Amino acid sequence: MELLSRRRFALALALGGLPVRAVAQATSASDELHEHEVKAAFVFKFGEFVDWPEHVYSAPGAPFTIAVLGADPIAEVLEQLGKQRRINNRPVVVRRLQRAETIARAQIVFIGASESDRLRAVAESLKAASTLTVTETTRASQPTGIVNFVIRDNRVRFEIDAEGADQAGLKISSKVLSLALLVKGPRQK
Repeated sequence: MELLSRRRFALALALGGLPVRAVAQATSASDELHEHEVKAAFVFKFGEFVDWPEHVYSAPGAPFTIAVLGADPIAEVLEQLGKQRRINNRPVVVRRLQRAETIARAQIVFIGASESDRLRAVAESLKAASTLTVTETTRASQPTGIVNFVIRDNRVRFEIDAEGADQAGLKISSKVLSLALLVKGPRQK
């Protein structure tokens, strides 16, 4: 299967359901873009498979907000998805951020690898918020978000901090938990 068809097939799988396992071989520049597409599709799907407390929305028809800090290729894909789809019957707004202090009203915050040095400050600013933080840190010594993307066996996989989700007041679907490479802390019910 040619690369472009393979990319569309993987993205279609990610958008149609969560079982996306055979994806994202990061061996060339075009495959790297593919990795960003898969991560963005997962972020969008996390929005559909995580329950937030009602107080996170400013009004009944308020949009679902995804904030992106330091991951422009992922933000571009999320913006395209947001134009085509809704999350939990809400329109999707994608905000590209320059500073961590502007993210308090987002339901999901994606923190790119280039911003990993600021992750502690971002986590501190979101301590009282019901926000799903998604990261792509690669070193074990670095802090991670509630969801952290990793590459294993040339595939995009993710780890979940179930305790962090619980502290944020988030309920992660068992479907997502079952796909995680690793779940830290007690699994949610």
